Amino acid sequence: MTRLTTTDEINAVLERYLNLTECILDDVVWRDFGTTIDLVFDNVWAEAWKLRQDVNDVRDPVVMRLYSVQTVRLDNALNDYMVAEPWMLDWGLAEVEWVEAVDVEGSPLAHGGRGIRRIDVKGWGARHLTVEFVDMEFVPSPDPDPTRGRFDPAVKRGIAATHVGLGPAASERPPRRKLP
Repeated sequence: MTRLTTTDEINAVLERYLNLTECILDDVVWRDFGTTIDLVFDNVWAEAWKLRQDVNDVRDPVVMRLYSVQTVRLDNALNDYMVAEPWMLDWGLAEVEWVEAVDVEGSPLAHGGRGIRRIDVKGWGARHLTVEFVDMEFVPSPDPDPTRGRFDPAVKRGIAATHVGLGPAASERPPRRKLP
């Protein structure tokens, strides 16, 4: 794989993936003592704005490996309901609105003039992930089983059907906690 060192190079690749709009941020993997981070997205697109036929059954991972990571910030924007009943959360919370790369101007963290870039992963609502880094590459998926479905068969509904997840069946959920 080739390391991408400019925001133009990174954004050109992201455009081929439709800036990962509607895709799922599946995983964040820490490597090299936290200096390298993989952002793993499940790509839902077959081609321009056309969903893959097997989107519910087969993962299509897109892995962004960010090197020389300087900062990571996640704003989850969890509301009272989400905090009180976390077992009701599902893949919809990880759905992405837009991903783009921007230059961080005047960063004191720039290394040897290489500069710092930032990946902005905008979720729906106020959810937002930002990672500042030096360079990155798109790498082959580390997933040993790309046919692993994203959804439990008991609650599989298809992403085109709804953006509101149903969560686990009532018999599978822990008992509700009483709020003080």
